[in-house]
Amino acid sequence: MKKQTKGAIAAAAAGALLLGGAGSLAYWSDSSTIGGNTITAGELQIADCVAAAGTSGWASTNPTTIAIPTADLAAYRIVPTEVLEYNCTTSITAIGDRLNAVIEADPASITAGTTAATGATAGELLANIDVETTVTVDGNVVTAASPLTEANNGDAVAVTVVITFANVNDLVAQGASINLTDLALKIEQTAINP
Repeated sequence: MKKQTKGAIAAAAAGALLLGGAGSLAYWSDSSTIGGNTITAGELQIADCVAAAGTSGWASTNPTTIAIPTADLAAYRIVPTEVLEYNCTTSITAIGDRLNAVIEADPASITAGTTAATGATAGELLANIDVETTVTVDGNVVTAASPLTEANNGDAVAVTVVITFANVNDLVAQGASINLTDLALKIEQTAINP
């Protein structure tokens, strides 16, 4: 092997050692600030939803409206095609320059009882209800197209939760129950305000 080739290999090996940890190769660098200020995250929270004073908030509304007193709730027996409503008022914390949000009852917070009449099963009542939520602020309905925004921060919000028992036949859902003790309202951010 020629001396020139040996010298080139030795120089390359020395360079590799310098770059690979035996030393460090630094390049010039610099930085500058771009300005700005502190940025803080907003807030989205919902207070407890409270029924009107002296009421349970619950009523049967089909075919006519009948209030269900708190003392009668546990003994009330719903039948197919009946519609139950819960009416309450809450307030929200909504802070965010481009915040949009909606409120809905969370069907997952309704659980099935463990017993049913002979010929029915415990989960059939839960499987045959539909849950819908109507939310209004100053008479204006809140929807995904017309959501709550930062302008609603601290506003009183009226909520109606509607539970409809489907038109079932034979022994379906007889004696079955649903537990509404933990029925929850969920406030959730939607698409960012354009």
